[in-house]
Amino acid sequence: RQTFTDFEFLIINDGSTDWSVEIIESYQDSRIRLVHNEKNIKLIATLNKGIDLARGEYMARMDCDDVSFPVRLERQIAIMDSSPEIGVCGTWAKVIDENGNIKGTIRTLTGKSIKRMCWRPSPFVHPTVMVRTALLRENRYNEDFKHAEDYELWSRVARKYELANLGEVLQIYRETEDSMSRNRLKPFADKILTISCENIAHTANLN
Repeated sequence: RQTFTDFEFLIINDGSTDWSVEIIESYQDSRIRLVHNEKNIKLIATLNKGIDLARGEYMARMDCDDVSFPVRLERQIAIMDSSPEIGVCGTWAKVIDENGNIKGTIRTLTGKSIKRMCWRPSPFVHPTVMVRTALLRENRYNEDFKHAEDYELWSRVARKYELANLGEVLQIYRETEDSMSRNRLKPFADKILTISCENIAHTANLN
């Protein structure tokens, strides 16, 4: 239902055990490109595989349980086409729980404040981003930063490209109990601290 219709819908099945494949195959849409991993290779490796498979100029990221507003692609493509210096463009997001109840809205930084405050995690809501495919092929997700792979990527990209967030809600982000379980908080926090310190040091060197 996107207002911008000229896109490839790349769906990677990373060993799902529910009815996902049957549901996807029930749609008769030539834009859908369903790819099956031979075994479960987890998120980061699957993201990097998607980068290799993508055929479009831009990649719009989203998770299987999130929802993009109909104008999402149109809005992001407009700003990426008009501003070639922008490497990544995100949006604000409405947060819902597992049952679809609204929990709040994530309003990320916009304008020049994004790069200035990039040491603070994280400048983007990951499932809202649109990124130049060529940029991603040069800057892949780092598997050493599990659960912080997106923040680590943005910290590298920000040193070469401009970043942007559209100040409007264009995505519904589903937050579940497993989104950031307690047993992952400590290693996640340690990795965030490492990336933040590197970003601060880089900013200091520039100044």
